Amino acid sequence: MGSCMIDKKKTNNLREKIDQILWNDWDPIGVNDIPEAKGEYTSYADHIVSRLLNNKEDKKAILDYLFWAEVENMGLGTGNANRNIIDNKNVPIVEKIFKSLLGDHELE
Repeated sequence: MGSCMIDKKKTNNLREKIDQILWNDWDPIGVNDIPEAKGEYTSYADHIVSRLLNNKEDKKAILDYLFWAEVENMGLGTGNANRNIIDNKNVPIVEKIFKSLLGDHELE
């Protein structure tokens, strides 16, 4: 039971870190200067944590997810025409996400 609590605590900590990264660095709709919008990207952080821990997805998969979130889900951009621009902006964000993952969890 103790290790379960530690895992849950680490997972929650990872989700908070990723949520903060998305809020500070990603912010495709430009709301991170509005305190009332603080939870805007939490569902994306939840999905990323799940994909990383359950599916052990790689950086490319997370980059694809952020692209989907911006273009398809949020309706920003014009699809593949902006893929390189969006990916170039998101690569450092994905790097930060993976640093958070490695800091909190050992990958098996």
